[in-house]
This record gives sequence, C-alpha cells and structure tokens, in this order.
Amino acid sequence: MPEQIAILGSGNVAYHLVRAFNLNDRPIKYLISRKRNKGLGLTDEISPKTVVIEGSDLKYYDFTFLIICVRDSKVGEVIRELTVPENCVIVHTSGSVGTDAFSFHFNNYGVLYPFQTFSKKRELNVSEIPFFIEGSNSHTYDRILNVAKILSDRVKSLDSTSRANLHLTGVIINNFTNHLISEAFGLIKANGLDKSDLKPLVNETFAKAFELAFEDSQTGPAIRRDQTIISKHLEMLNSNPNLKRLYSLFTELIQAKTQ
Repeated sequence: MPEQIAILGSGNVAYHLVRAFNLNDRPIKYLISRKRNKGLGLTDEISPKTVVIEGSDLKYYDFTFLIICVRDSKVGEVIRELTVPENCVIVHTSGSVGTDAFSFHFNNYGVLYPFQTFSKKRELNVSEIPFFIEGSNSHTYDRILNVAKILSDRVKSLDSTSRANLHLTGVIINNFTNHLISEAFGLIKANGLDKSDLKPLVNETFAKAFELAFEDSQTGPAIRRDQTIISKHLEMLNSNPNLKRLYSLFTELIQAKTQ
C-alpha cells in the first residue's frame, strides 16, 4: 500500500516538499505545525487536501511515514517529544544531524536529505534535486527509497558522516557565496550601477568551476600577483572593513594555492 505521509514543520523545506508531493499526485495526509494558522497558510495555497494538526502526540493519527522538516538545532528536541503510530517510519531532512538522534526513541528511522537551498519565494523543480537517504534497517531503507523516488530522479545512499561533509560543502558553496554576492550587490548599489550586469559573470564563474580545473578557471589580480591593483582595491574598501578583510584573506589563499 502507498505510504500515508505526514510532514512536521512549515518552513522552507516543508513548503517545497508539500508542494512537490502534491504536484506528483501524492498530497501529504497531514501537516504538523506548532502554529496551526501558519500551517493552514501553507497548505491552503499548495495542498488543499492536506489536514493541518498541532502537537507532538501523534500516535492516534493514521499516517505511516513522517518527515521532520525543522532547523538542525531543533531536530533532537522534536524527536524526544514525538509519539507516532506503530510501524511508522520517521525521517529528518537535516544534512548535519546523524541517525543517532533517533536511536533511543524509534526503531524505524532514517534520513531524507535534499541537497539544495530552499526559499519559499523561489520555485524549484524538486525532481532535479539530489536526495541522500539512510535507513535504520533494510526494510526501512526501502520504504524511504520509495518515498524519495516520488520526489526526485536523483536518489543516493549516504551515511551520516559523509552526509555531514556534504552539508559542509553546501554551506561553503551556497551560504558563503551568497554572502559574497550580497556584498558585491551592496557595492554596486552604492555606486549607482546595475546589478543585472553581474549576472553573466556569476553564471560563467559557476560554469567554469564545474568544467575546468582551479588553475585553468582562476583569473584576477591575486593569481597575477598584481600588487598595484590589489592595493588599490584594498584602499577602495577602507569604508567596509569586513569586506576588506575578506578581500585580503581570499587574495592570500589564491596566491598560496598557486605558488
């Protein structure tokens, strides 16, 4: 029989998973939200057949598969408070939390980790997102695999240690890069320039990163060791000491890697 799926959470990841299940004609049965109004606001828009409930005592509800979509720091707390129906599989979507968070509370557990950045204001094709899964036993793993395949064409097995390392790379490549781009946009705005002019450069930067080796794709004054330009840029950043510090650090790292 098909799994009766519930999702706990109403943030960015929950939003996109609820939407993806609905688009695949598998609307989730329940959305569990601390604030029922927030849950209703989410499901009314993207999954009107879903029932919104509150609380952590869930053993009397008729779902067979629970996906916890909360911030990493809250996963353990949520698990400790939960009760679920017998034989229910329970998974979290965290990259940095291991399966040991479940081990003293449940028998059928695992991870369903979508490796992507999620924002409610930006639509995603979830079928293209890699999902990394883990299960407490072979039967549970197979159930998690079947649910993951509803969502994505790219499903892979990954243990907790490897997943934590993957999550670290995601933080560096997405979160840190996003911060740098935001700083660049700030400079653009302060000087009355158009940030859309940066888009071709950003696209080519990421395209080269996957197609060329570092030595072949790196350009700029740091790798050329053009101290005149470097000094000029640092002087221009005197009013932004944080970005100036980043500029100096990245210049040092690029030069150290290309000695």
